[in-house]
Amino acid sequence: MAAVYNDYPIFHELYKNAMDWIIAKIGGYLKDTLAGRGDVEKLVEVIHEQAKQQSALNTILANGIVKANDDLASLHGKLIDTLPELVENARSPAKKMVAPVGKTCTQMTQFADTENEFIVSEPEALVIRSELDLEIGEMQDYVCNKIYELNLGTGACKLYVEGIGGSINGKISDPALDTPNNIYSRCLNEQRGFKFKAKPVDRDGEIHKLFISDATE
Repeated sequence: MAAVYNDYPIFHELYKNAMDWIIAKIGGYLKDTLAGRGDVEKLVEVIHEQAKQQSALNTILANGIVKANDDLASLHGKLIDTLPELVENARSPAKKMVAPVGKTCTQMTQFADTENEFIVSEPEALVIRSELDLEIGEMQDYVCNKIYELNLGTGACKLYVEGIGGSINGKISDPALDTPNNIYSRCLNEQRGFKFKAKPVDRDGEIHKLFISDATE
């Protein structure tokens, strides 16, 4: 009995770690799905491979989702049945959770300082909060022909971008914005363009907003 009692904290920690791991992975999937980029196939493979290595996770899956040593089709089928409802139930709380991102902070970190850490970025928060059908694109290179509005405090801006008709709303997260006479304020004052890198948020195939992270002359 003494040996079992002494080992209890060890087993407790193993199961806690396994539960934290799967909650973080499903949490990350929910975040990606609400932001329009969820990949259930990848989630299934990650869970399946981890369960092969962790008996504690295997036990949790066997009691709560599906036996981890079943084939991928079984795990995939169970998650396909479960996750859509989970995503819908998470939608409203997620909007409230990410409300500060873009207003009082530029990102939110979940499971911080652990190997399961994942980040909700400002573009992701915008998509999660929005009632519109938005989609996040990959980081791309752009050319600004003219920047005509700039808020040094928030990073909000309006600019004309080469190859895109009309003005575009932007949000600058580049730390250089805090530097006096930075490239953005300089180009605004001198009414000239610059090159920049940004992650687009699209609506119906057209750019809704650009999240700018870097710029050069």
